[in-house]
Parts: sequence; structure tokens; C-alpha cells
Amino acid sequence: MTFVQYSPSTKAIVTPTFSKDRELLSNQLKNSLAESFEEGRRIASQWDVTQCRSFLHRRKLDTNEDWISLFKSCDAIQREKNGIESIDLEKVLKTCYEIAFAMPPSPTSAYRPNMGSFELPSLSI
Repeated sequence: MTFVQYSPSTKAIVTPTFSKDRELLSNQLKNSLAESFEEGRRIASQWDVTQCRSFLHRRKLDTNEDWISLFKSCDAIQREKNGIESIDLEKVLKTCYEIAFAMPPSPTSAYRPNMGSFELPSLSI
């Protein structure tokens, strides 16, 4: 067994929580709407979920195009009547948690092979 000694430079791995990230969002925006792409990216990049391994393993956020793709995939970009776009970061936050922690569907019996009818070949010596 290997033990890692704690030091001030050691970064603890913490599982993100929706409530903490939601509180961070509500402290920065009253209505969860970012008024620009830059503001949306700045706020969302501060959430624990967008920095956790399970999220980053499933979705990369290295470029502006990656962030725009994320915002579009959760239908978070809203166009106002006056043509101004805003980004609904509440939708983005929920989608990020779905990406990070969603489990694949369980296989049904229709997809499982029928092991009862499987016969092993006879051995010959």
C-alpha cells in the first residue's frame, strides 16, 4: 500500500456537487443568464464539474469551439427579440452533470445472449 504525504501543494480530489456549483452560479448571476459567450465560459469554467476527470474524459473544453458546442448541445443559447444572445447557464450546469455522471443504460434480456442453450464442445483425449 502506498501512502501519499499531504503537503500544501497537494491538490485533493473532490467529487463536485451540483448544489455547490449552483450556488456559485447564483452568486454571480441573478437569473442564470450570461450576456456573452466570454462571460458564460468564464463562469462555467469555475465550476467543479467542468474540471473533474469524469467530465473531461467524456467532453473536452480546450477551445472556444468546444465551449460553443457544449452551449449549443444543451440548447442554452437564447436569442432575444432585439437580437442579443444570452446563455442559460442553469441548462449548461445540468447538462455538465449529466455528462459527468450519467450511467449507460442497463442491457435488457433481449440483448443478453441466452446462456441456457449454450453447450460446451465435448473433450476428446
